[in-house]
Amino acid sequence: MGFKKAKTKEELEQEALLASQNSQELVDENGEKIETNDKVDEQGYVIEDGVSETIESSEKEKSLAERINEKRNEHIKYTKKLKIINYVVTGALFVVLVICLVLALTLGNSSDGNNSYVTIIVLVVAVLLLIGTFVFSKLQRKQIDKSGNTYAMFIYEEAYKIIYDVENSESKFKDVTFNLKENVNDIFLDARMYTKINQFKALNVIGGKALVNDGKEVEFKAFDCAAITAEKGQRGPKFVGRVFVFDFTDKYESGMRVLYQKKGGKLSISVDDIEDLTCIENNPKYIYYVSKPEYKNVLCSKSIKLINSIKLDKNIIDVICAINNNKLYIGIDYADEFINLPTDTPYNESIISKAKKDVETVTEIVEAIYHTNKDVEKIEDVVSENKEEAVKEETQENKENTVNKE
Repeated sequence: MGFKKAKTKEELEQEALLASQNSQELVDENGEKIETNDKVDEQGYVIEDGVSETIESSEKEKSLAERINEKRNEHIKYTKKLKIINYVVTGALFVVLVICLVLALTLGNSSDGNNSYVTIIVLVVAVLLLIGTFVFSKLQRKQIDKSGNTYAMFIYEEAYKIIYDVENSESKFKDVTFNLKENVNDIFLDARMYTKINQFKALNVIGGKALVNDGKEVEFKAFDCAAITAEKGQRGPKFVGRVFVFDFTDKYESGMRVLYQKKGGKLSISVDDIEDLTCIENNPKYIYYVSKPEYKNVLCSKSIKLINSIKLDKNIIDVICAINNNKLYIGIDYADEFINLPTDTPYNESIISKAKKDVETVTEIVEAIYHTNKDVEKIEDVVSENKEEAVKEETQENKENTVNKE
């Protein structure tokens, strides 16, 4: 249940070769070593700082995890019961079907012509049994799916209340709604992160309003999704994770695009909807595209630092930030174990804690970008404003370095 990010052996071997070629030690113009995202484990995950991030869970999160595991056990027991019934009934019907076929063959070979009617009846019964087996299996499948949907609804409905802090009057998210399934295909494609997406699935769709740092409300939506390319010679998931979308501002010029990716390891797929974009920065940590060079500072230094602060480890594969059609998109590419609903293993409260922290960071990114751009009438003003801030930061940094040297 959920989304899968498995890759073929050939894909992993090819990406491992590329990773090894790109993991050579790099230095800047001063001969200083450039830190890279090349600490990749045998499974293809980047582990920044050598360890996965750990977050202390609250009592509320631990309590929810216990209730989720109770529901998980109920779901597992129910599905096992249905499967056993299905095996027994299917087996019994198969035995009766074999008997019917044997009788049909035996009676068909008999010299008594009166047996022909009996043979026809037996064959009709056999056909009805085949149809009955198919219908029964289909009904059982529906019951299992219904149980799975109930289990998923419970997890998502309870988790989002904590993750978005909806019961807190001071929460930055208002009028939050939840749908297990919703058609958000076009929303993802409008981000223009990847091309050739021809299979898409989304769950856990959250909507509402987000409060940015001056009290302004902006519409937002978040959803878990799998975006897949399924073509001959190119097959597999390009993005599996959580996407946040904010109706950010109407101040941007028509056609302005920004696309930023914090790079990951072998499991990370580079953004590729870049035909009309200019690459302004490409280093071992991240790659940054804009539709015009003057748009570079739309992502201020603070927002870039916040994006890069989302740590890559066993849970997160890479992070993408895009601006297109006056919407801001932030995609966190999660690992299977994090994004999929737990069935084979118990639910861990750290999933809720981590998701809540990521939402808080996403909110800070939105606030940083909004604060930089909130009062401008033209994008050139953003560039000018950010240049001034950059000069101030550089001056302050030089002062601090001078003091430290003394």
